[in-house]
Amino acid sequence: MQTAYTDQEALIAALVDQGFDRSVIEVHEKAVLLSDGVRKANIVIRKKNMKSYAWTDMGFEKLPEGQYKMHYDEYTTNKDWRGQLHQRYNYHHRVGQSKSLGFKVRSEEKQANGNIVLRLVRS
Repeated sequence: MQTAYTDQEALIAALVDQGFDRSVIEVHEKAVLLSDGVRKANIVIRKKNMKSYAWTDMGFEKLPEGQYKMHYDEYTTNKDWRGQLHQRYNYHHRVGQSKSLGFKVRSEEKQANGNIVLRLVRS
């Protein structure tokens, strides 16, 4: 599953939903080196702040076209975790877009298959 993360605030909100305290999520205008000594990222969660053992920091590098590329280790962020991050990112991105268009969330319903249905009304 490949998600085009482009909305910094939605990405940070999704990381908070995934259990990271906002205070441990670093945001850098210029990419900084991750603990692996090779990769760089603009949004960083240091390995010491991971819930489980991590080989390296997790980060999101802002590419020239505006998308964030995720750098992670396979042991800490498995496919299910990345899928949940994808879902929470899309949720926050869509809610943000809706608010900017003059809508607010009237209700939301989580379906049995995990999908979230939002009902919007004009503000």
